[in-house]
Amino acid sequence: MTVDAGHGGSGRGGLIVVYLCAAPLAPLWCALIIGSLSAMGALRNPKTLLVLTLPARAMVGRGPTSAVPLLDRRTSSEHATVFWGSDGWRLRDLASRNGTWINGRRVEPGVDHELSAGDELWFGDRDNPWVLDDDAPPIASARSLTDGHLVLAVADVLSLPSAEEPLASVVYQGRGRWILEDEQGEQAVHDHQELRIGDQLWRLHLPEPRDDTLTSEHGPGGADDAGMRLRFVVSRDELNVSLTVLSAAGERRWEPRAPHYLLLTLARQRLAESHLAEHERGWLHVDRLARMLNLNRKTLNVYICRLRAQLADAGVPNGATLIQRRPLSQQLRVGVDLVEIEHG
Repeated sequence: MTVDAGHGGSGRGGLIVVYLCAAPLAPLWCALIIGSLSAMGALRNPKTLLVLTLPARAMVGRGPTSAVPLLDRRTSSEHATVFWGSDGWRLRDLASRNGTWINGRRVEPGVDHELSAGDELWFGDRDNPWVLDDDAPPIASARSLTDGHLVLAVADVLSLPSAEEPLASVVYQGRGRWILEDEQGEQAVHDHQELRIGDQLWRLHLPEPRDDTLTSEHGPGGADDAGMRLRFVVSRDELNVSLTVLSAAGERRWEPRAPHYLLLTLARQRLAESHLAEHERGWLHVDRLARMLNLNRKTLNVYICRLRAQLADAGVPNGATLIQRRPLSQQLRVGVDLVEIEHG
């Protein structure tokens, strides 16, 4: 295992890159994890120093799809499950042959047992301990079933196959609904669903919705409710657009980026229709917007994914849902009325 530590730009912890590769393990278990391991639940093996982030529900065992894969034959194929309850991590032994221990005590099968950071766990093999290194809640993630690559969400925005080259985004839209957004539009997705994105098959790990997470166009707590204001500074030739977002979290400014012009175009459309009822302002069909920007739909979608990730990574409240979508009509709009446009 190799661990490289650096510093991310979000201010919520360093960037940790963990390479988990060992010769005896199947390819599915050879993982590249990129994200902040301090931001979600994780198990650590004190002997091998192996660190595994925990999805909302993690199977432990020798089975090929186990989130915590163990090779010792004293461990059952489906030995136990570690899962997030309403307020913390739980462990349940699945009637394993050789038992499960917490802090040296064998637990009763089929019963949920509370876990806390620092608890030592054994799964059949008493020579192979694991420690709950972090008991923070799980975050959305996706694992490639092709090579084991694991991608972690940032503020409920999961960019696939990566934030640098996104082809799709998985975003929590409120009211218990996770959606996948790509160049074809959007669709509802659920925990453990398998999807093909690009040339890889992915399995989603989506935690239960929380009341304080992002909301959709029709739900409370959207971008307008967060007091968000957008400020654009546009060069005279309109080739460079800087963006400032003012919200309850403060002010955040970005130098010109290509996706900013997409957001500016949507903002102008909304301002031009300020005389309409709020729910009718600013909508543009995806194909019309692509023509206005001289982009194809794939590039347009990449820009939208990058904007969602950019705002989420900066900690802008409800920033990931700033661009709203009508799935059936394939229309998009910017979700705030408070817009300033300056020409520099």
